[in-house]
Amino acid sequence: MLRLNTGVMNTTWESVSQHLQARREARAARKQLERELAGYTSPSDLADLYAVLDRGTDLETAQVREVLNRVRSRAA
Repeated sequence: MLRLNTGVMNTTWESVSQHLQARREARAARKQLERELAGYTSPSDLADLYAVLDRGTDLETAQVREVLNRVRSRAA
């Protein structure tokens, strides 16, 4: 007779479910950031934004820079 360890399966399923939820939340946050950064189009706006980003570390600002570069490339 085959016995399944449902406790392990439930824990695994909960872990997968939590991981997927975190990914959905991160994706939503990136999309929101893209919408917010899409308004920065003039050279002076961009210069100001990059000046603010330069105050942070690469680790702290990497995601914002990545999204900003993507938004700028779409506008070009």
